[in-house]
Amino acid sequence: MAQTDRTWRHYSEVSHYSCVWSHLRDYRVRLNTVQREELADYFLPEMPSRFLERHVPTRAVHLARRQRRKAKTDVLTPIVHVLVALIERHKAAMHRLLTRTERSVIRSRQGRARHP
Repeated sequence: MAQTDRTWRHYSEVSHYSCVWSHLRDYRVRLNTVQREELADYFLPEMPSRFLERHVPTRAVHLARRQRRKAKTDVLTPIVHVLVALIERHKAAMHRLLTRTERSVIRSRQGRARHP
């Protein structure tokens, strides 16, 4: 159980390592023998086959992520109509400001604007 708890805490690092290794494996296969020997010190050690399936609780991690996302959306769902109304009012206010500014610029260019 302790091993699983430790793996749970390092889930993202282990999954990133797995992803990087899978891409490096494809790259490594394409190298010739000389290139492979030159780069041998830089390649990561291979992850054991089915390591993630055996030791990493991916289903639990994905379920926890889904629950966190759902909790965030559950907070916003009841007030979505209020948020939309606020956004529409803000948009209307910005449109009025833009219109007034454009009119002031036009009057100023025509020399009809009064400046303090």
